[in-house]
Amino acid sequence: MSETTNSPTPIEVPVRTKGWQSMVMVICAGFMCLAQTAFAAQRFGQDSAVYVWMVFCMLVAFAIGFLLLARSRYPRATFVAACVVVLVFPYDPILALMALTALLARRNDMKTTVRAIVAGGFVTLAAQVRDALRPPEASIWHMVFAKPDTGSQYGTDIIMLADDRTIVITAIVAALLELAIATLAGLHIRSRALASLATAKADAADAQVEQLKTTIDSQQLADAIAAEAHDTLAHSLSLLALNASALQAESKKLAAEAGSLDAGQLAGQASRIADKTEEIRKQAAGALDEAHISSAGDRLCMGRVQMARLVERADLPDQL
Repeated sequence: MSETTNSPTPIEVPVRTKGWQSMVMVICAGFMCLAQTAFAAQRFGQDSAVYVWMVFCMLVAFAIGFLLLARSRYPRATFVAACVVVLVFPYDPILALMALTALLARRNDMKTTVRAIVAGGFVTLAAQVRDALRPPEASIWHMVFAKPDTGSQYGTDIIMLADDRTIVITAIVAALLELAIATLAGLHIRSRALASLATAKADAADAQVEQLKTTIDSQQLADAIAAEAHDTLAHSLSLLALNASALQAESKKLAAEAGSLDAGQLAGQASRIADKTEEIRKQAAGALDEAHISSAGDRLCMGRVQMARLVERADLPDQL
């Protein structure tokens, strides 16, 4: 079920990551988990069952980074799986921190944010303190505070430049800093994605307003054309009616005087009636053209009105 709501701020945030960035994350997570396991395995003998378990953990570490590839579609499940893996296996917490960043970036929910930060902080602290409490030869943090050129690889006992308490405190501080960086990175990515989404919606709204403005302008033009055509048609019909009345009067007059007129006068009267008839025909043709223009303007006006109504009922898009 989708977690997207109709609220102004969606719960699911559309965050896209480039392929090369995902591969860098996979490689870094796998390398850190592999290094942590390699150090932890040094305190066990090769014939022990725990050493076999460490070998298995190292083999899993080669592929565990690919778990992050599922963070786009399943950010919550990826984060939970990463936390479980870091707690069960002797892995570095970078895997859980990367999954935490992905979850915070893709879920705009306060409850989810708080729970994820608390869980990520617990897992990070547990993993770092776990490494700091291991024997010096099996701990990355002890190697950081070890005197150079000392240790079993140099054939001497390892000499520490700080006590165990200082190392543990440093590991805790480092864990808190890592948690803060992962949290801030996730919130920053989320804010950028939400800003891009808001910009896309604003651009879509501006485009729709511009379309409505164009539609209104076209409708006003169609109204003006239709009004002008109606006025011209009314004028043409008035002239047509006037000339028809004059022609009717001429015809009646000619019929009444036909007996007293000679052939030449009859021919002249007939010619004038023919001229009047031709004038009426031309006026009728002009009126017909005006009627066609008026009808086209009305259709254009109605088409623009229907388009405007459809645009007004259209919803703004949720995403680019």
